[in-house]
Amino acid sequence: MHQPPCIQLPAQAFTMKINRELFRGIFTLATGTASAQLIAILLQPLLRRIFPPSDFGAYAVYLSLTGILAVVATFRYEPAIVQPTKKGDAVNLAFLAFYINLIFCLLLTALAWIFHKPLATFLNLADPYVSWLLLVPAGVFLLGTYQTMNYFLIRQKAFRAISFNKGMRRLGEGAVQLTAGHFMLGVGLVLGDIGGQLINVFSGMRQIVRKGFSFRLHSLSRQRALALEYADHPLYYMGPMALNVICLMLPIIFVNKFYSQEIAGYFDLTRLVLVVPAAILTMSVGQVFLQTITEKKRLNLDLRSDFLQLLWVLLAIAAVKILVLTLAGPQLLAWYAGPPYLEAGRYAQILVWGSAIRTVVSPLSMVFVGLRKLRMQAIWQITYFVLICLLPFFSHLGIFDFILLLTGIELLAYGLNFVLVWHILKAHHKDNHK
Repeated sequence: MHQPPCIQLPAQAFTMKINRELFRGIFTLATGTASAQLIAILLQPLLRRIFPPSDFGAYAVYLSLTGILAVVATFRYEPAIVQPTKKGDAVNLAFLAFYINLIFCLLLTALAWIFHKPLATFLNLADPYVSWLLLVPAGVFLLGTYQTMNYFLIRQKAFRAISFNKGMRRLGEGAVQLTAGHFMLGVGLVLGDIGGQLINVFSGMRQIVRKGFSFRLHSLSRQRALALEYADHPLYYMGPMALNVICLMLPIIFVNKFYSQEIAGYFDLTRLVLVVPAAILTMSVGQVFLQTITEKKRLNLDLRSDFLQLLWVLLAIAAVKILVLTLAGPQLLAWYAGPPYLEAGRYAQILVWGSAIRTVVSPLSMVFVGLRKLRMQAIWQITYFVLICLLPFFSHLGIFDFILLLTGIELLAYGLNFVLVWHILKAHHKDNHK
């Protein structure tokens, strides 16, 4: 039986040599990420018994809005920080991203004060949660600021520092949320997020200075030049990344709007178990892989060996996830968060398939960024976004049929993504060995 042409490899094409530095960086960052996430996981059973599902449904809407807006707040200049040869250029790209984020969030604050009530009505948020929307700009600013610092730390391969920052964020977030829960403050879920982000920013500031970030390298003229040099990031990378986050966050907004905040609360726990740990893990892998791609591209080295090594590891992780949640999802989530969340476990049995393919493909899609194939990524992302936007036409379906449709869309879209990434790698190898 022959392999499909799109993934066929000549046996003599390259030697599969394990990249120890790549996996060492991934292990360091992923271990720290897992430790930080473990804090959140251990706190969830307590928080889910303190705050009702409706609070978590509204909190999920807040996080969705914050996550979507944070992607465009910096015009996506921060991933470019890892690419320049000169440290001065990296520093000025960081300043550029920060200034854009600041201006964006000031404008967002004004819009939030004017439109938060109509937006709450559109999103089907109950009256106690309307004021939460006023805190979205603060969450966006803090998240965008730290992400800028994070990419400077990635450039410096400071993966332990990144892991430490994530742990401190989760500790601060959990402490605020538990304290607010003790005083019966529903908004404490949002305040916890903002408190954790504040700790992240202060910790990140200290870390980047220790890793060589110098304010004396600040240059407005150089920032203007870099804005033009890396204009493909806002033109071709910001849109796809925004659409990617929108596609990830829109389902919870749709569920809240078309069903109820209680069902959205159950759906949010499923997302927490499936999407959030997977997203953080794949982000860790993807960030290290991006640094590897950039470095090997400069040296004109083959990338396919690293790609295939990561592929097999990610496939193994996805297989374990599918096996565990398909067999015992309802029982595990009911034990974890309480009997009402048995329903969330039933959602997880279906959604795990879409989550699994994202776990495999998302970090590998850093090939688009590292090899500057942002237009092709934009085409794929628009296709995925269009498919997600079809979901409101099926709002008449029951929640389980709605979830089945969502899973089918994710399997189709990320399967196409993988095929595109593999073709890019093959073309890159061919161009470098003419």
